[in-house]
Amino acid sequence: MLGLTAGTVPSGVVRSYLRRHHVALLALFIALGGTSYAATQLPRDSVGTGQIRDSAVTLRKVDGRAQRALAGNPFPRVLPAGKTIKGAFAMSDYKQESDAFQEAETGISFGFALAKAPVPHFPAAADPAHCPGTPSNPQARPGHLCVYEDGAVNVASREVCSNNVCAGVAGRTGAWIFVTPAGVGYYSSRGTWAVTSPD
Repeated sequence: MLGLTAGTVPSGVVRSYLRRHHVALLALFIALGGTSYAATQLPRDSVGTGQIRDSAVTLRKVDGRAQRALAGNPFPRVLPAGKTIKGAFAMSDYKQESDAFQEAETGISFGFALAKAPVPHFPAAADPAHCPGTPSNPQARPGHLCVYEDGAVNVASREVCSNNVCAGVAGRTGAWIFVTPAGVGYYSSRGTWAVTSPD
């Protein structure tokens, strides 16, 4: 130890330190000065994709608000025009001799609202102009709901309903479908569906 009191440093010690470390100190001052110059003197919008190395900007380095803006809204309130949603259905029941009226029903939920209710077709095979698909590849023209029957047992009639209206109507968010039996006994219907948002 040099036996220094608080607040005093002999000038000889300082001169000796500077002589031994002058190159390192000069490099430090230049580096710090250059960094501050770059940070304060770069023109606005002067750094673009050409100045950024590949993979230099990772998701962790991007502001949270920017991430949300880039991601967009994965769940829109209304399904974009021309987009198609597909699904499957199955329903069955058993008609007793004493049953005056019997039906098996199931719901179809689009998962998204459409701009307006689609025109339903069940069975879809009856309207190939609006329903050009198949049970294994269901399709629907814009503004139409196509219900493809892949198998039916003892079925007499088919219907598409919305709320309490059963006259070939669907809702903006879905519909329910039902079949009636042709006779006493087990009856069923199964298949797929597709709905395309109107243009």
